[in-house]
Amino acid sequence: MNVDGAEVVGAAVAGGIAGLTLGAGTAALAYFCGTAATTSLMAVPVAAVAGGFGNAVGGQAGALAEAGTRQIGGSEFDTNQFYSDAFSAGFLDTDTVMWDFGSGAILGAAGQTFSNLSTPSIGAKYRYYSQTSDIEGNVIRNPLYMPASLPGEPRNPVISGSFAGFMNETADWTQEIVSQGADRYRQK
Repeated sequence: MNVDGAEVVGAAVAGGIAGLTLGAGTAALAYFCGTAATTSLMAVPVAAVAGGFGNAVGGQAGALAEAGTRQIGGSEFDTNQFYSDAFSAGFLDTDTVMWDFGSGAILGAAGQTFSNLSTPSIGAKYRYYSQTSDIEGNVIRNPLYMPASLPGEPRNPVISGSFAGFMNETADWTQEIVSQGADRYRQK
């Protein structure tokens, strides 16, 4: 097995930065709009932008880390070779940046969508009650088993079904992006 250590370091740096910035969008949304916003539909485009931006920045940092790692072991730092290695690893390559941004946006949106569907919203913690009084005047609270909903949450099966269809399409897009990226990598 032949493992290129510089590529491993570049991928680790890229993945670390992308992972750190992926949660930043949701954290900022929670800070500015409250935690209820992180379970609403508004969180999906925020996570998409944060995922795309983080993946693009991570990819560029990974290219620089890979180029820098290739300089280790040499007698002195060769600036021309460093830039040549960085550019060949995808640094400032618009195609690479756009692929990284697109795949990060898709994965960020999909992750947030799955999170929204699997995590009960804050509104689900509060239930409506009907109040009645018994013969002696005691108040009886009967839950209606209908959770309170927050603005932007899916309320009917059509919207929920649309989300399921969107996630199926997102999975197909992600698979296509990964396969095209693998094909482009094999061609190099």
